[in-house]
Amino acid sequence: MGLNIMPTAAKAVAALSLGTTGFILSGLVKGQMPHITSWGWFTILNVALGAICGWTMIGNRVGRGVSFMISAGLSASVMMVVWALFIQSGNEALRLALRRRFSGLFDFLAAMFEQMIEWGAMLLSVEFLIVMLLGGIVSGILSEIANRHWN
Repeated sequence: MGLNIMPTAAKAVAALSLGTTGFILSGLVKGQMPHITSWGWFTILNVALGAICGWTMIGNRVGRGVSFMISAGLSASVMMVVWALFIQSGNEALRLALRRRFSGLFDFLAAMFEQMIEWGAMLLSVEFLIVMLLGGIVSGILSEIANRHWN
């Protein structure tokens, strides 16, 4: 079973809705960390990750019923956050590596995963978790509706 990349309405809806969830979650994170003044590509990257996870993890699974799509949506929203943490913490570790803060690759990887855990713990607010879970659920349901309507 290969990766199906053919565009469909359900995939587009999944990408748009989970990308929107990524946008909203980015705003919540920025509100939780007001001490950071330069966010760079933070929001754009998270929207792109949401769109990719929506397209691949939700859009490829439509047609199996609403309860299955709720599960797919929840999985996709959690994976979007995990990938965002991985990439953003890797970016931070790379920034520190360029300032020669590490003596080797192991120190780099350890710092990256420490940062990932630290930031992940900051995301355990009720508001963030509710938006993440509801965004995934809504994305899954909307994708299933789009599949039924435009298939």
